[in-house]
Amino acid sequence: MKFDFSQLAEQSEQLNAHLDHNFLIQRNPQQLNEASKKLASKTSKSELNTNKAHYLLAGKGFDADKHAKSLNSINLKREFEPLNAQSDSNIESFLKNEYETILVSTMEEAQKETVERYERSLLKKMEQDWEIRKAKILNEELKAPNLYSSSIKRTIHPESPLLITSSPSSSKLIRLESNNEEDKKIEDCWEALKFMLNELPKGENQNKKIREHHFVEGAKKFLEAQYCRVIQNQIQSHPTEAMVGGDPSFIKVVRAFLRIKLNRGQISKDLESVFDYPVWAQIYYCLRCGRRDEIKKLIHLIQENEKRNILGDFPDYFESYCAMDNQQTSHNQWNKLINLYKEISKSPRDPYQQAVYAIIGKCELSKTIPEVFTTTQDFMWLKLNMVKEVDSTNVFSAYNYPLARLQQLLTEYGSSHFSRNGRNPFLFFQVMLLSQQFERGIQYLFGIDELKNQAFRFAIYLYQHKLLSQHGEPQNDDENLDFVSIICNFVKTLEAKEALKYLVLIDNTKSSTGLPEVTSERDTAIKSVLLHASSFEEFFDACKTYLSEEETIKIFKSAAQDMGAEGRYEESFKLYRLAKDPRNELGVLNNYLARVLKQKGIESDPLMKEAIQIFQQFTQKVSNYADRQSQSTFYYLVQISEFFYFYHRGEFDSAIQSIDQLGLIPSHPDDYISNKVELFKLLDENVKRNFADILTAYMDCLYKRYLRLRGASAHPSKEPEIENTRLRARAVVTFSGFLPYKMPQDTKSNLMRTEVFMS
Repeated sequence: MKFDFSQLAEQSEQLNAHLDHNFLIQRNPQQLNEASKKLASKTSKSELNTNKAHYLLAGKGFDADKHAKSLNSINLKREFEPLNAQSDSNIESFLKNEYETILVSTMEEAQKETVERYERSLLKKMEQDWEIRKAKILNEELKAPNLYSSSIKRTIHPESPLLITSSPSSSKLIRLESNNEEDKKIEDCWEALKFMLNELPKGENQNKKIREHHFVEGAKKFLEAQYCRVIQNQIQSHPTEAMVGGDPSFIKVVRAFLRIKLNRGQISKDLESVFDYPVWAQIYYCLRCGRRDEIKKLIHLIQENEKRNILGDFPDYFESYCAMDNQQTSHNQWNKLINLYKEISKSPRDPYQQAVYAIIGKCELSKTIPEVFTTTQDFMWLKLNMVKEVDSTNVFSAYNYPLARLQQLLTEYGSSHFSRNGRNPFLFFQVMLLSQQFERGIQYLFGIDELKNQAFRFAIYLYQHKLLSQHGEPQNDDENLDFVSIICNFVKTLEAKEALKYLVLIDNTKSSTGLPEVTSERDTAIKSVLLHASSFEEFFDACKTYLSEEETIKIFKSAAQDMGAEGRYEESFKLYRLAKDPRNELGVLNNYLARVLKQKGIESDPLMKEAIQIFQQFTQKVSNYADRQSQSTFYYLVQISEFFYFYHRGEFDSAIQSIDQLGLIPSHPDDYISNKVELFKLLDENVKRNFADILTAYMDCLYKRYLRLRGASAHPSKEPEIENTRLRARAVVTFSGFLPYKMPQDTKSNLMRTEVFMS
């Protein structure tokens, strides 16, 4: 194609037709040359301006040329030249450069990681606080006796317990939704217990064997329901492979699950099939999910649509299996099943067929089928299906598989077999629950510090349902979980009111201790916590909420008695006062005074101040203490403590006067010493045990008075007082010889020696 350039030029000119031509600039080469010359002339003019500027600056004393040379001498090339990479041959420089690079990058990464860790920790803490708050709100709203929230993480502090209970007989599980994997494992354990307990007939007292049977059935139902969820989760995770369709029947769900396994090569495509799916796999997964009704429907469909006898005698065996109460076929059929299973096991073509016959025949006791039973839950479901009691005289006694045998097998495996490196501790705990080894499972959780709170909640729930040892009787021969000690140790960190919520859960029947004051394990546990309580008043107020007044007073009196025996007199006094027991209050003070009255500085002790206050009530006749014997003893002990107070201060005359007021010691040899001896016999043991110290200190006071009177400044008028002092000392020696009380051997010799010094 030829182009017409003239026509093209005209068209290009038309492109500017819409513009205003007054503003168009058109220059030819000559015009451009003239414009460039004008620009050059402007440059020369700028040099003239520069010279003029230098002239003006010089007039002001500024040397422009000098400063221009200084500026031109500056070499900026090195400041802005790019850095050259170090040569690989310079090892020292290379290593230094690498070290600095790594150091800088490490610091940046550490800073970034610190910020991220802080944000994660903050978020985790906020989530935990919210979970605690949410559970408390839920508890307050529901007003339930027992709330077990399994969605709370194991990091919950013991001061935020979620178990609120006032009645051990009631139990209700509250399951909160959670996306945390560990919380779901905890939920599974609670759900397993729920299934097992739901199997127990209500209102009946079953013996151990009957209860074991019901629990085994409940454990199997839990594992079957759990596997149903596994299938559903697999289908929901791979909808394109499953292709369930609109048919809601369970057999369609199983086939969708099998379709996923077939596509992934997890099941051999060479297995005998019906309706394009392995027939025995269909039967097994229905059986695994506890859907025996679906197996019957499948058998009926196969018999109607298949001319081949694919199932053999299986329909008859399965019908008998479902009809028997213990899900075990009759003896004749069982014999045939055992022989058939042995034949299949010799050359297994279909592992699912072998698994189905092993389950309905209960004849695989030692081996598993790894192609079918791939998880711990599968293993437990198989073993629980094998559990049966066969009489030793029965021809099939070799196939006896009691629950104790399964428990022994699991014990031999140990926790490390199910939870390698402690990564999944709740799996072994779940295995212990399903095998009814409750105490061993609780002890395992208590061995893990992070799970002690969860172990405590499970222990409470099991104890309430009498699944832990009661009154020291172990559930197993070699296991005995002391639940009372566990609960007492746990509540030590709680406030009094929170602690009692747990303590009242303990069985309130007769205790094996035989104590007359506290007759139940519950009261004994409450007392043990009371002995270490920080505030007796708060604990007393909390007891009013959960216990009767009579029970509270009984526990407080028993605790006060124990504290008094331990020498904790101040605490014992407070407990007796809270229990409104003035007689024992005074008894505690008497025991206290008898041990401390001769000590120096005891007047500042709080309990001594309390004793003085009560003594003032006696003197004012406003006392509520009616026991005359205790009052008399108390009066003597307070006065004797006053005597020792003066004695330690060196006020010997005041000390002698305080003893004279009591009238316990004769003041003259002609005094009625026999009457004083009879009075001594009536004294309480708390006074008698201190009498040797009283006589020794009293004699020392007389000697100090004698020395003062016999001093250098003594006047003959003091002689009667000196003689009176000697007579007093002689009366003390005589009195001590008549006392029917065994005193230290050196007491009488010291008294006689002092009396001789005054002769």
